[in-house]
Amino acid sequence: YVLPADNSLFNVMEDIQYSLTSVFGEATSALYFPNGDYWTGSLMNIDITSGYWLRMAVEDTLDGSSQPLDPDRVYNLHSGPNLVSFPSTGSVGISAGLPDDIEDNVLAVIGEGYSAIHTDSGWEGSLMDFAALHGYWIITDDDISFSYNLDQLDFTSRARNPYKTAEKPLGFEVIQSTQQAFYFVDNIELLEGEAKEGDWLISYCGNSVTGTRQWLGQTVDIPVMGAEGSIMTAGYCEIDETPHFKLLKSDGRELISLYAETPGWESNGIFFLSGLKESIPVPNEF
Repeated sequence: YVLPADNSLFNVMEDIQYSLTSVFGEATSALYFPNGDYWTGSLMNIDITSGYWLRMAVEDTLDGSSQPLDPDRVYNLHSGPNLVSFPSTGSVGISAGLPDDIEDNVLAVIGEGYSAIHTDSGWEGSLMDFAALHGYWIITDDDISFSYNLDQLDFTSRARNPYKTAEKPLGFEVIQSTQQAFYFVDNIELLEGEAKEGDWLISYCGNSVTGTRQWLGQTVDIPVMGAEGSIMTAGYCEIDETPHFKLLKSDGRELISLYAETPGWESNGIFFLSGLKESIPVPNEF
């Protein structure tokens, strides 16, 4: 939420450059070459209003001196997806953080593996807050300018998002990709019984697991990671590829194939599925 006076990529990332492989912004990127100690790409300066993906080789902490905090920073957004920063310490709910006069122009907000969609009944999905040290894709239907409403900032560290605190199932780990989409579902039909709170929805592209989301008995977004051209995301969804879904039962570890009329994948896509139904088994032998 703050930057040093020298906002060059080399200066901002100097503390962690040996732990960092690449930085991605909105339609811009840069790669770091440690042998020559230089950056290459179209991204040479960090913009205080923008969000960024950092691809790390190892964990590290970014620190340094900076200009004064400006919680009233103005964000100028164009129609469509905008990758933006959050200008303050603390956190605030999505609806509370967006000014009333522009909230209806915001279609969805996407974070790192989580999303929220604006519906007639309010905000739905797994993303509940804007928070310090995070960036967000804000998808709008018009060109707008705004400053976050920070009257209800929360500075506690309480965990209020059950989707983020749930322990992911072993064997279904997913590498976070800069390319992601979300498929919203509010109903699951099984041939016998029903989906229970605590079961897991798993997304696949081909045979690759591309996302997981716990079912809590209400509308939820299933993440589907996409290929970003790196080895670690190979096998993830490509544009227009159709993902498929399974339900992992939390009690018996049964994995149930599900079916839906599913739109083709695209980066930052937000899709609604009419419902997921258990696939009828096809005999292997007659």
